[in-house]
Amino acid sequence: MTGSTIGRGERSPTPGALSACGVARVLLAAIMASAAPAVAGFGSAALAQQTKPHQMTERAERIIRTLRPAAASRYSDAAYANRIIEMEIPLPGRDSGRKIILNYNHSVDLAVYYNFDSFDITPETAEVLDDLGYALEASELGGGEYLIAGHTDATGKDAYNQWLSESRALSAKRYLVKNFRIDPDRLIVVGFGETRLADQRRPRDGINRRVEITLIEQAYSGPTAERFEVPRTTYRKGPAPSAQDLGLAEYSGARLPAAAAEDCIGTGGIVDPRPADTGLDDFGNRPTPVPCSDVTGEVTASEPQPVAEETPEPAPRADAATPVVSPPANPAADQNSAIAN
Repeated sequence: MTGSTIGRGERSPTPGALSACGVARVLLAAIMASAAPAVAGFGSAALAQQTKPHQMTERAERIIRTLRPAAASRYSDAAYANRIIEMEIPLPGRDSGRKIILNYNHSVDLAVYYNFDSFDITPETAEVLDDLGYALEASELGGGEYLIAGHTDATGKDAYNQWLSESRALSAKRYLVKNFRIDPDRLIVVGFGETRLADQRRPRDGINRRVEITLIEQAYSGPTAERFEVPRTTYRKGPAPSAQDLGLAEYSGARLPAAAAEDCIGTGGIVDPRPADTGLDDFGNRPTPVPCSDVTGEVTASEPQPVAEETPEPAPRADAATPVVSPPANPAADQNSAIAN
């Protein structure tokens, strides 16, 4: 049986041919339909693990070489030990602080680009942070803890610059944790504001606006070249970051069981009277959380008082022309940054 012409000279198939054709099409559609969810599911799982494709650039490799911890024998070198310092970080919502040891032999400064009065990640900032993310994922740095510190120039008020530097460092950490396989507990966030300028001769220059990444020593008990305290952030615009955000949950007692945490309220003012260089302070390690039931006396926890918001002073825009950033002025003013932005 011949079929009639359809459209442009096409002929309708015979009933037998139509049946075979229909079966083939149904089977093909079923296969595609069953495969589609599997493909979509695989893609979603991959994105859940890592949203950035792996790409080790030359800059990422330089970051790895710089941040990679050195052999223990290096600590006997006086020049090497002279770049190891002690830093006290104020704990959020408490009067106390926590000491960490920073090794500025393994530190890099990244020139990052934020819009004025903003800590939102820009495409230029994301490009630099991607290289840092690839580096922190590398096996050579696996398990190491690092400081993410924000710096500003000296334009504007001190309190505002302190808040802005902390906010920018925190936004950098959140970007890294979201887009790479990085444990948030490996990154401690602080803001230095304008207190540690890269170039003190040019305090308002864009070279001072940077994000610093420095190795945190976990088992160092030797001498330190300097000791300083991070300024406490008093100016606020929006909600204050939590101890978990800043990477200080274990230090601040936020991970204690509920009963132990309640028992420890008001003990933040307790200080260790021993000299800092005795090596008797857990060797820089995080303390094991324990209840505070042996603390006698009735102590009332101090609540941080809200601070009135300030209006930031306008600053000259130089972000787009920020030059290659040099390392922290002190204690490692002469170190060479591994980053060429």
